Amino acid sequence: MTISGVTFHTSSDLDGITVTGGVQDSLQWVADHDCADLAASGFCVEAFSDRIRINLTENVQFGIGMGTALSPSMPNTAEIGFTFDRDIKDDIVNNWLRNGTDNTEADAKFHYLNYDLRAFELLGDDGKNFADSDNIEIIIAGTGTGHSAETDTHYLEDQDDFAGLVSLEKGNENSGLSNGRHITTSLNNATGNLHVHFTIEGIGTPTLDKGEYPVAVDLFRFGQTGDGDDSADRYNDAIYRIELEESGDNTGAFEGSMEYIMLNQINVNQSGTYEAISPVDDEVELIVHEDLTDEDSVRVNYLDLGGDGVSTQVADQVAAPTHSGSVTFDADNYKVADTVTVTVDDPDLNIDVETIDVFTVVRYDLDEDTVLDTSTSPNRRILVEAAVDTVGERDYGVNSKDEPFGRLLDITFDDERWTETNNCDLSGIDTGLASTGFTLKETAADSGLFTGDFQIPTLYCPAEPRPGEEFGATTTGTDMEVNYVDYRDASGEIIEVGDSVGLRANTGSVSLDRTVYPVPFGADFRGEFNFPIHAEGQISPIEDPSNYLPEGVLTIHARINDPDFDVSASGEDKISITTNRNDSDTNRDGSNIDGIDFNNDEIVDMDDGAHGPVLFTISRGGNTVYHATAGGPVAMEETEEIADNAINQRLSNFAIGDTVLPQETGPINEIAPDAGIFEVDLEIAHDDGPDGMLMQGDILTVEYTDPTDASGDPNTVTDSATFDLRNGVLQSDKSVYIIGSDMIITLIEPDFDLDNDAAETYPLTLIEWDSDAGSATLGDSGEGFDPEPSDLRETGDSTGIFQSVIEIPEQIFEGNVNGDRIERGEEVELEYTDWGPSGADYVGEEDEDINLTIFTSNFGATIELDQKVYTWTDKVYITIVAPDHNFDDDLIDEIGETNLDEITVSTREADLDMYKLDETGPDTGIFTGEVILTGFRFDVDGDFDTGDDSGFDTVPRTGGTGPTDGFLETSEDDGLTVSFEFSEDETVVGSALIRWNIGEAQWLEAAYPATGTGVVRIVDPDLNLNPEAVDNLEVDVWSDSDAGGIQLTVTETNEATGIFEGTVSFTVNDQSSGHRLYVAEGDTVTARYEDNTLPDPFTTADNLDITGTAIIGTIVPPLERVDIIDARLVDSFGGALTTVAVDQQVQITADLASGQDRDQTFAYLLQVQDANGVTVSLAWITGSLAAGQSFSPALSWIPEEAGSYTATIFVWESVDNPTALSAPATVQITVA
Repeated sequence: MTISGVTFHTSSDLDGITVTGGVQDSLQWVADHDCADLAASGFCVEAFSDRIRINLTENVQFGIGMGTALSPSMPNTAEIGFTFDRDIKDDIVNNWLRNGTDNTEADAKFHYLNYDLRAFELLGDDGKNFADSDNIEIIIAGTGTGHSAETDTHYLEDQDDFAGLVSLEKGNENSGLSNGRHITTSLNNATGNLHVHFTIEGIGTPTLDKGEYPVAVDLFRFGQTGDGDDSADRYNDAIYRIELEESGDNTGAFEGSMEYIMLNQINVNQSGTYEAISPVDDEVELIVHEDLTDEDSVRVNYLDLGGDGVSTQVADQVAAPTHSGSVTFDADNYKVADTVTVTVDDPDLNIDVETIDVFTVVRYDLDEDTVLDTSTSPNRRILVEAAVDTVGERDYGVNSKDEPFGRLLDITFDDERWTETNNCDLSGIDTGLASTGFTLKETAADSGLFTGDFQIPTLYCPAEPRPGEEFGATTTGTDMEVNYVDYRDASGEIIEVGDSVGLRANTGSVSLDRTVYPVPFGADFRGEFNFPIHAEGQISPIEDPSNYLPEGVLTIHARINDPDFDVSASGEDKISITTNRNDSDTNRDGSNIDGIDFNNDEIVDMDDGAHGPVLFTISRGGNTVYHATAGGPVAMEETEEIADNAINQRLSNFAIGDTVLPQETGPINEIAPDAGIFEVDLEIAHDDGPDGMLMQGDILTVEYTDPTDASGDPNTVTDSATFDLRNGVLQSDKSVYIIGSDMIITLIEPDFDLDNDAAETYPLTLIEWDSDAGSATLGDSGEGFDPEPSDLRETGDSTGIFQSVIEIPEQIFEGNVNGDRIERGEEVELEYTDWGPSGADYVGEEDEDINLTIFTSNFGATIELDQKVYTWTDKVYITIVAPDHNFDDDLIDEIGETNLDEITVSTREADLDMYKLDETGPDTGIFTGEVILTGFRFDVDGDFDTGDDSGFDTVPRTGGTGPTDGFLETSEDDGLTVSFEFSEDETVVGSALIRWNIGEAQWLEAAYPATGTGVVRIVDPDLNLNPEAVDNLEVDVWSDSDAGGIQLTVTETNEATGIFEGTVSFTVNDQSSGHRLYVAEGDTVTARYEDNTLPDPFTTADNLDITGTAIIGTIVPPLERVDIIDARLVDSFGGALTTVAVDQQVQITADLASGQDRDQTFAYLLQVQDANGVTVSLAWITGSLAAGQSFSPALSWIPEEAGSYTATIFVWESVDNPTALSAPATVQITVA
């Protein structure tokens, strides 16, 4: 379809053609598409772009409102018309427009007028902006009838842009006619060729400068007809013009982009799909309706005007392929309540590459999706929206296969769509795909991968329910399919793909929590199934209930593992169904569809609807008791009915002839969300067995009727356990216990583990204490057992091990106020009576004593003192090791302060009674304390002016309770005794001496420089008058040069050391004063103190002057007074020798150097020994070395035999005085 004419309303002559009032000027048409011969005041249509180029050879006034006399245009409007070479009636109305615009549901085409008049929006030479226009009217007409005939034209008003895409489906907008008239109706009587006329209102009267004006007018068509299966049914008629932009200044490279929208069954029928395109832009958006590859690829064409003046076509293309989509489930099989993930992989669904695309399910709307059929009685509604419960769009109608056009994806069970529109009464579950909230969501922008999930329902509504399916058909056993309609596969065709899985049931199982259960016991002291707390309970008074344990009811736990009942993804589910148990017996209503004949009267006692799928029975031989059922909708108490042939009566509760129907415990809860495991708890009493009694060897059976196993059929599974009695065991954590300490008592009694899911407790009165001190039960509150916990508590769920911690008491009262004391080393018998031993038929039939022997400890005790001999004012550290008195492992115990464990600390002068010692830490059994000896009144330093008014320097005193506040008086020649009565009539003693000592005075160095300092040390423990403080002492110090000297205060080095030190500064220039003492080189300095605390045979009236001396001057260490350097072998001329021969005279010499500042006489001795250590030569010489002198003496030796010899050099003060002046030196000699 080509533009064949362009008309203007102007006020100027165009190329000599005079414009008269009411006359339209027609431009001349140039047929060649390279527009090379574009005539003046003419137009051409460009090749490839189909753009209209108008050539004005002169300025033209535009918008004066010209028109016919009968239909003048409004002032300030501009008109321009375009005529196509197509007949308005045959080509446009009856063919192009009619097909798909007559509102038939089978057609899905969209028609648009695309125009681009932006050339008239540009600025003119006068600066006038033509874009001031705010209203453009478009008239579609035929050239024969003209665009002024309102009855034969179609008006599209209120376009506010100089370029746009206008839908031709819009109704006629001429206010003078019937609004909303369709374009096919408006043009039904139009004649001539198609004419599109634009009226630009409010533009004024601008002048168009001479030159070329490019414009475009196109007709677009999109969509499909019919099913859209064939290419002929698909429409995508459009042209896109890319306005390229130069990539940079003066590059000559122009760029643009294209983005396409892929059609699918949802967006193909949406006008918004097509109105989103950009047909003229530098970023074009275009429609792809099918597989566009090879010669059908999207192609861009450009007519290049070469340097030779010849126009050449330049083209490029890019494929826009469609893709074959796929849909899959995330597993190969599912069960009810599983979460299913559906994945669609189809890049064609990626409509927008910049956002995540989402597709939703069409929800059912009763009023919108159904119509009332009044021809039926009663009236019923007929479904008219076929896309309900599919992922897709509503209101698209159906195709020739009666399938909804808007269907993208659906779910079916056994080929029936999952939808709530089927006639079925479901409640509480998802009735269709829409009710699950399912959405198909792209995993990421531009991924083309879509996922959605839903949960499989227990039931669905079939289109035609079979009998029994009126309230829904089970999904178990069906084939579930997902169907995806791929609108365009890789070949560009519509195809449906899918995936299918089977919804299969699981074979359930049942298990008891144990394979062996204890036999429960009773509490009726008049019966024989009771459990006395100990042997005395069977004696007197036998009617006292406190002598018996409460009734021991057994709790069993059965688990049903059947994931078919795990129907909620994260919630707690229940088994709550009724169960048919088919057998040959007749039901009460005459049928035999159900049950169990409880009383063997050939009448089914468990009617349909009453009981659940789990049945518990207790059997002994051929005798069976139906104890309970579980998993039914409602819990029911046991019921009794009269029957003639009752055989399962409870003897203790019912008369002969009564029948007890089993209780129903009700729904069974899931142990955890999504576990698929359900647990029922059931109590069994001692009289629940056959013949009214439960006995060892009876069998408990649990039966589970699985309504649907893996094969789809009902199935019955069982588990069983026996009842048994086992022997108890009594244990303790040790065999010997300290009185007052804790004992862990352990009773291993599986018969007491009556609940596998809980820790149980039993009274301590089950265990009896028997010793020489008396008898009592461990649970007797009047005794001193102090149990924690107060009962025997099971160590954990289902261990059958019971423990408590008791304290070993000091005495057993047995009702006696005073009681009898438990001795150390006493034997204790603990006894537990087991009234359900192995081999007995039931609890109470037999008994067996379980004994445990323990002993109280008798480890004795030891006393340790930190010294063997103390001085009169020492601190005494006492340690007593007494494990028997470590009463509490967790606390610090004490000893000594009671008459049961008395500690006495004494001297010949005084004593401390009941002196307390503390344990060094929890559970050590080691106790410590300290006592300070305080001496007697005495003048220690012999100075009456020090000490108290009488000159006494000590404060003797006795007192304190321990462990660290004790003081004890002593004499100068005394003894210390510590006694501890660790047990009755058993005492341990520790002792030490107390003596005075003779002191010691010394200087820390033998010599000091004349201008240095010296330290005086006094060692005298007797002067440590306060062991908890630092004491002081006055010492006389003098030199040869200053006999008067000074009085120096020496201070104890630390508390209780008895060592005192003071520093003296020596001076050769100043007088003695304070701690400064005048000395001269070579002086002897002396320190002296008076020791008045002298041991035997001295008396307190005796004293001694204790002195120490040092030398002022340099003192060389004894072995450094002379140095022996380089001992060696030389010949008679002093030359070094390396080899020695027999009879060769050699000299053995060394360099001697004096290290003193005075003369030193010496003797140089040489001793030669053979390899056996025999001296073969001994010689010496004597001499004298001046201060700092060096000298090299030598002695000769002539070897007589070959061999190895050692020569040793000694330097002594003299031969008569072998005081070494140096360390010896040796030379190894080999004689050849």
